[in-house]
Amino acid sequence: MNRLTVAGLLLAFALVFAPASTRAQDYQQLTPFLIDLEGWNAEPAEGMNMDMGAYKMINAVRSYTRDSRELEAMIMIGNQAMPQGPMETMRTESDDATMNMRDMDGFKVYTVHEKKENSGNVTVFLVQKETQGAMFAISYQGISESEAMDLARQFNWNDMKSSIEKMF
Repeated sequence: MNRLTVAGLLLAFALVFAPASTRAQDYQQLTPFLIDLEGWNAEPAEGMNMDMGAYKMINAVRSYTRDSRELEAMIMIGNQAMPQGPMETMRTESDDATMNMRDMDGFKVYTVHEKKENSGNVTVFLVQKETQGAMFAISYQGISESEAMDLARQFNWNDMKSSIEKMF
């Protein structure tokens, strides 16, 4: 799996664009939500706190492997975690990929699945407050779309949301 994952792309975007007003917090408050997955090998969770004046971000990331399958889970807080544009339910499918935006368990969930590579990502928008937000995302390789969604649902989105709301 290419190490330039969704987490890396979002970090690059955050460094270039979006100023945030997230209060200074420690990424270690997020790492307990990056749980062990049964049958998967996991690296210790890592993270970072970025504070460059007007640019602030907190994220925690954990990588998982199982045979030739790979998964990376991330929690990100800051205004770069806000969705761009309206978040309406939609589904798009081509020979190569599917994209979905749907309501699931009280959250907006955006999925992209590359059929030929059997890879993609799941993004759960956890909190949206004024100009800042929080999201949980997984990127995956060698995993079906339905298995990826099942894995994403093993993480407790409600507990993430409750904890993050206290950080704002």
